[in-house]
Amino acid sequence: MATKLRATVLYQLSRFPEAEQEYVETVSLHPDQFTWSALADFYRKQNRDADAIQALKKAIQFQARPELSLVSQAQKAEAMSA
Repeated sequence: MATKLRATVLYQLSRFPEAEQEYVETVSLHPDQFTWSALADFYRKQNRDADAIQALKKAIQFQARPELSLVSQAQKAEAMSA
């Protein structure tokens, strides 16, 4: 996934608006738990907790057994809000 790689590189270069565009494009092209989790991580690092939580909820929907990750995701959300 070239878009995810570009997003990561742009983030590391502190080109955050462009990185976000690449993460969003990655999710639209390849919506799965990994791309949604990457977008959630980007939002978390940007202190955009509400967006991060929404992206984490999307990531859970793509997991084979989402009920197993609900506790983990709730713990992440709680840590972000602390």
